[in-house]
Amino acid sequence: MIMKMLDKGALHISEDVFAIITSIVINEIDGIASTVSDLKDDFIRVVHKKGNQRGIAVHQNDNELYIDVKVSVYLGENILEVCKQLQKQIIAEIKIMTGIEVTGVNVIVDSVRLKDEN
Repeated sequence: MIMKMLDKGALHISEDVFAIITSIVINEIDGIASTVSDLKDDFIRVVHKKGNQRGIAVHQNDNELYIDVKVSVYLGENILEVCKQLQKQIIAEIKIMTGIEVTGVNVIVDSVRLKDEN
């Protein structure tokens, strides 16, 4: 849970909320084919009963919030520019929807796909 103190109490937001927002942003970015997860990620998600979205991990250290995303990018896209846009949009949308500042978004490009691949 991510906690933010309010005037008359505290706000607790599940890491899953941040993962879902991130997933929505990823789906809206041109050039991103999909998120990617491997067997280790799937195993951790099942064992720890974490509902984090596939290929997305949310971490909190002290008062800092970090998000790791593993993605597949379409062949022919400028990977650097697509990833910069992805970082910027994730940070902006989470701020708009939750009021929480994201310290960093780490993007791991795990593969490249043709646009007509499933």
